Amino acid sequence: MKNGQPEKQEFYIDDLGEWLMSEDFRRRLVAYVDALPPTRTTQTLAMEVREARLEKRLSQRDLARISGISQATISKLEAGTTDVMLETAEDLLFALGKKLEVVDIVV
Repeated sequence: MKNGQPEKQEFYIDDLGEWLMSEDFRRRLVAYVDALPPTRTTQTLAMEVREARLEKRLSQRDLARISGISQATISKLEAGTTDVMLETAEDLLFALGKKLEVVDIVV
């Protein structure tokens, strides 16, 4: 320590590689990504899933059993507190008799 300040630590490329491969980095990255707000696309998907589930009179537990996606994930999606992988979205929609579709953007 110099003048009450910690000394700067030199950081080399090798150190960066080790850091990127470390469990600490992975844990911090996951925490950072989990803290990001859901995207508008996810919010739209969440509304579609919830509306379709209620239309079919299914509980989240029922949908979890049918789709193979955990009830906790379904709850987080519908609450808008998480993003989901494309495969998860497809599994949920398939269980609800729906599908994802790519369409042209009309301007």
